[in-house]
Amino acid sequence: MKKLSLILVVSFLGFTSFGQTITTSVSPKYDALVNSAEPNGNFGTINDLIARYDPSTDEIQRYYLQFDFSSIPNNAIITSAELIMQSSSIIGSTNLDLSIERVDSTWHEDSITWINQPGTYFSDQIIIGNSITSRSGTQSFDVTSHAQYFLNYERLNNGWSISLRDESSSPERSITYFSKEYSDGAREPKLEIEYILPLSLSTAVQHCSLGQSDGQLHVDLSGGSSILSSSIKIHKVVRDNNQLGKASLINVTSSSNVIYDGDLRTIDASNLEPGIYRLRVDDALYSLNSDRKYRFYKYFLVAREGETTSGILLPSVNYQEGVRIATDKPTASNPSGLSDINQSSYTNLYVTDLENNYEYASLIQYFMDFDDQLEFTKADLTIKAANAFYRGTNSTNATNYSLVTSPWDEHIVTWNTRPTVDPILVIDIPTTEVIGYDTLDLFDSLSILPFVEYWQDNPSKNYGFEIALESYNQTQYASRNYKGSSSNKNFIEFEFRLNPSISSTYNETTNTGEISVNAPKGNPLPYTYLLSYNSLPEMNDIWQVVKDSIDQDSVTFFRGDVNSESFTFTDLDPERYFVGVYDNDGVKIAEYETILSSDLEIFTGENLTIENGDLSVTSGAPFAAGVLDGLVEKNDAGAFEFEIKEMGDFTIGFINAESNPAGLISDFDFAFDFVAAIAGFEVYSEGNVVFTGSWGWR
Repeated sequence: MKKLSLILVVSFLGFTSFGQTITTSVSPKYDALVNSAEPNGNFGTINDLIARYDPSTDEIQRYYLQFDFSSIPNNAIITSAELIMQSSSIIGSTNLDLSIERVDSTWHEDSITWINQPGTYFSDQIIIGNSITSRSGTQSFDVTSHAQYFLNYERLNNGWSISLRDESSSPERSITYFSKEYSDGAREPKLEIEYILPLSLSTAVQHCSLGQSDGQLHVDLSGGSSILSSSIKIHKVVRDNNQLGKASLINVTSSSNVIYDGDLRTIDASNLEPGIYRLRVDDALYSLNSDRKYRFYKYFLVAREGETTSGILLPSVNYQEGVRIATDKPTASNPSGLSDINQSSYTNLYVTDLENNYEYASLIQYFMDFDDQLEFTKADLTIKAANAFYRGTNSTNATNYSLVTSPWDEHIVTWNTRPTVDPILVIDIPTTEVIGYDTLDLFDSLSILPFVEYWQDNPSKNYGFEIALESYNQTQYASRNYKGSSSNKNFIEFEFRLNPSISSTYNETTNTGEISVNAPKGNPLPYTYLLSYNSLPEMNDIWQVVKDSIDQDSVTFFRGDVNSESFTFTDLDPERYFVGVYDNDGVKIAEYETILSSDLEIFTGENLTIENGDLSVTSGAPFAAGVLDGLVEKNDAGAFEFEIKEMGDFTIGFINAESNPAGLISDFDFAFDFVAAIAGFEVYSEGNVVFTGSWGWR
């Protein structure tokens, strides 16, 4: 029986007609002018915004702008952001380049002055060339990179300071623009933004049946701009058993029959064997400039019933997030603004404390869905030192791996936008024993099973983990720096198996049993669990039958009553059962079937085997006979049910358990004799035919 596991996957972007680029226009929240000639003057309500330098008086004028991004979804990917300004006058024709810099602290248009104007970040300034700024009328400035930053980190959206790039050279130069206070609102500054929503994947993995390689993947797509269908690739991660941590990617796109339906917005794949797979999809925007943010990867796992599957997860800058973050210490003699510098261009992951200088930590997040229908028995991270771990005589490089509890972006995150971590869910790594550089012990190995189990229970909160020293502010240098994307120096070994959706236990003493159900997660709780001897219909069909005979309204009837994705039925008689699971809206989300009975044993026999409840003839044997124990006890009144999986000539019935295996029909007290040639059967009682039937009779 195949197992269906449902996973809600967060985002990657994804040529089809379903994508949509959204355009919006945003007006300024604040704008204001500051003037060095009037250092205490506030000019937050005037009609002009001016970038100016006058060498005769050394007067400098700049202006500040801030826009509110709250109308844009915080997970949007901004593909274009143009700051539109209307110039009213220009002095000079050359050297009018503008510098646009992000502001580093809050300000208000009613109180900002030259004296109290906030500082700016110079490292990612945007320069607008003279060819644009010397034009009269409408001017458009590309501020896409800053806009994405403001959207991702709302608390750092302090807007822009805009000034002449050269505020010291002759002759006099200035550009005057209309402010938001100007009477003609059509001339106010505007921010024209184009964005797409991330491509959302909802995937379903149908795991392999017992002994088969019939796993399937189904992906429902929404959002994105458009999909470059030829870019959809599925690779299996194949471990190199001769070298630690080594693996290769085998392209199985063709063999897995990948089908992309642009109208239905789906991806389907089949013929998947157990293992770890990587799915790659390119948004059409990737074809324009090969920007990595439009190429997306996702791992998924396929298990097989009755087996444990193992494999390794290869790290890479392409399909895992990994970045270091840093800050200058307050006592640093030459601080370099590390707290606000994104370090995604560096490969190695630093975890460092250098006295009177800086501190480093690192973040890792895997683009992977941890299927809650799987039981992980191993999730071991092996990660190698960048060079060698180090601690001083009076310092420690003991390290904490902490679960991250808020989102972050590898290409944007800094120390000042460091995500939050769970103070409880922490994995501790003790300090190294060697004083100085440890050139022998170059690897850390740890189980991250606690993180994996959390991500299984909270699939929308897989934000990865942080690696940080247990203690900073030390008096001596300490480091636990790691390799980043090298495939055999930073990897995870997984072992996992398929959780049974339904399981049963039977008590031979009481002749009663229990049925336990593990229902799909991610649906509205509480659930309703129903037990029946027959397949269960939809909840509305049940309501139509019982509504006139129960004292309950439909709203109450459809609501669930078990606030859990698991449930156990107890004190059940031996029988075939069906279990239906319904969510809190009354939607049927699963149905399972099981047989509750004592275990079968071959009391005595020839060429017969029992495995997982299946009775079969030994391969190649021309004849088989035997006695099964465990169906009906002597002197009991009862019956048994069996299902024929493969047809052939056979006889099954009751005999005294003390007798030898029956060789003739007449040896049975009661029997069914099946004959494949006539597609039928005869029922015998004490050697006489009492009934004749054909296939399909029940």
